[in-house]
Amino acid sequence: MSRKMLVVALSALTGLALSSFAPAADYQPVEERMSARDFRASGLDKLSAEELDNLNRWLNGEEIRIVGSAPAGAAETAGERTGPGFERGMFDDQGSDTEVVSYIDGRFDGWQGKNEFRLQNGQVWRQIERTKFVVGDPITNPKVTITRGFTGVWRLQVDGYNTAVKVERVQ
Repeated sequence: MSRKMLVVALSALTGLALSSFAPAADYQPVEERMSARDFRASGLDKLSAEELDNLNRWLNGEEIRIVGSAPAGAAETAGERTGPGFERGMFDDQGSDTEVVSYIDGRFDGWQGKNEFRLQNGQVWRQIERTKFVVGDPITNPKVTITRGFTGVWRLQVDGYNTAVKVERVQ
């Protein structure tokens, strides 16, 4: 399923979820709450069974599973690549798939063009937008936070600075 379709489906369902959210005991799957026509018109009929299950989990306030990966808590193979962001368990020791907190390994003086950021946790991230940011005095081993936005884009921010750059993980 394309990201655009997923964003449209989630946008449509947010209103549905907020207007008819029921306690977990009374929860009805979205395919039962919508008419067949509305279900098809929203594009939800194109979801795989696993994607539909994840959507229902999310609407019910439960943790969702990354499509194509093991359920949360399952053992994961170190170094396994599962997609553009190397999904769940590949970012930090807590298995987060939305945030990485580490330190740049060595000197940092900003970014311009296509910089690569080597982190002390062994990960390497590459700048994917052509923006420029220069710090006054170079910093050694600054703390960084890399967060995943709603649309799946990752942004790297250096602690103490109010600017971020789009990045992708390369290692």
